[in-house]
Amino acid sequence: MLVQLLEKFNAEQFDLLAANLQLILYSHFRRIGQFHKALITRLLLQDYDYEEDNVHRTCTFGQWYYSQAAPEIEENKEFVELGKIHEDLHAVMRYLLRKARNDGPIAADDYERFLKTYNLFTDKLSDLIQEINFAQYQFDPLTKLLNRRAFKKILEYEFNMLQRNKRHCTVAMVDIDLFKNINDTYGHASGDAVLKGLADLFLKQLRRYDTVGRFGGEEFIFCLPNTALSSARNVMERLRKKVENMRMRSIEGEMLHMTISIGIAELKLKDTIDGTLRHVDKALYNAKESGRNRVKSWGRPPS
Repeated sequence: MLVQLLEKFNAEQFDLLAANLQLILYSHFRRIGQFHKALITRLLLQDYDYEEDNVHRTCTFGQWYYSQAAPEIEENKEFVELGKIHEDLHAVMRYLLRKARNDGPIAADDYERFLKTYNLFTDKLSDLIQEINFAQYQFDPLTKLLNRRAFKKILEYEFNMLQRNKRHCTVAMVDIDLFKNINDTYGHASGDAVLKGLADLFLKQLRRYDTVGRFGGEEFIFCLPNTALSSARNVMERLRKKVENMRMRSIEGEMLHMTISIGIAELKLKDTIDGTLRHVDKALYNAKESGRNRVKSWGRPPS
């Protein structure tokens, strides 16, 4: 899957990949116009580079794909497929141009083959650009977790499920205690490493139907479907203890110890998603004010 590939990219690599593919799409739109002009007028065919056997490696896509793209892209199934379609496109264009140069007739089937291959290439390329842009829209580039906007879509889905099935769903918010001290003492690179390390831990500890996202800064947010408040409290208490007992190292190799505070609230039909998030935030505030490194819930059962 392309999303699995993109999980290895940082924000700068995301932007560069999207920009390169957009440039390639534009370049091929322009080149196809030149190709049709040469095919119809049969002018300047001796200088037209699409007749070169290796032009699929020297055009905009070829230069990027074969020389500049990251190794992960060259090995990715979807990009390998795109590269093969691109090579086929140049092969059929080369065939048509050579027939035109030799004053041979262009058969309708041959031209249809060109159109089919060209449309396949541009459709595939456009889909990849859209998927990359969608991934940028969905994921936090540092932790690779869902971002706030995408996570709220999960909550909207769960809220709709509540209306249909009357089941439970609990939301939890996690804040790293005294995270500013880590940044100030060990540097922001170490702070980023902590965020990524905790994100990995959260993903490993979640049940298969739970979801976690980065809500912003040092805050993470969890959606626990089919989970009442009391059960959610047990789940998050286990997670709190896991973090309390884990050890990480700073970029310089110094041992780090950290704790988390957690607020939880149940998503209810009589409330709204934003209302639930406010309740979760208040419960988190209570956990921080009560001494940190604890779980506090909003509503029953009492904390």
